Amino acid sequence: MKKSALAFVAVICLGFGLGCQSKPQPAGLSEANRTAIRQAVQAFVNNAKAQPRNDKASAAFYEEDAIMMPPNHPDVRGRAAIEAFLASFPPFSDYRLESLEIEGQGDLAYERGTNSMTLTAPGGRPGEWRSKYLVIYRRQADGSWKVSREIFTPDAPPQAAPNPPAPSK
Repeated sequence: MKKSALAFVAVICLGFGLGCQSKPQPAGLSEANRTAIRQAVQAFVNNAKAQPRNDKASAAFYEEDAIMMPPNHPDVRGRAAIEAFLASFPPFSDYRLESLEIEGQGDLAYERGTNSMTLTAPGGRPGEWRSKYLVIYRRQADGSWKVSREIFTPDAPPQAAPNPPAPSK
């Protein structure tokens, strides 16, 4: 009786152990997909550095229904609105982007990184902007990767020198 009870408990434990195992997860992001995302990011950077900037080409990296979540600003919804937002961005130079992590699974991927640039606000002097970002990509039917969601936040407000005081009368 003792042996059959132990065998019964062992079978039950084995059954629970096998039943609780998770289903195999799809393979992570392939190196080919990481490379495709890196190439898209580099093309985006090249558009941003172009003189004049090519905001229309930069907006083409976003899905039609993409959402951008800039700091201190309502969500920017849709490719056309994202293009308008990019076009409204003040002039900048010395744009640098560092992709720190690209991971994903199936048709979704994310990228985490940092960027910096020198911004020139209207009527102001140039100031440095440093930020961090998180981008979610979705693989398209043609195999390309487009931005589905993006959020970025500054490390600190731009450090621009104050405007010179108005001349006294």
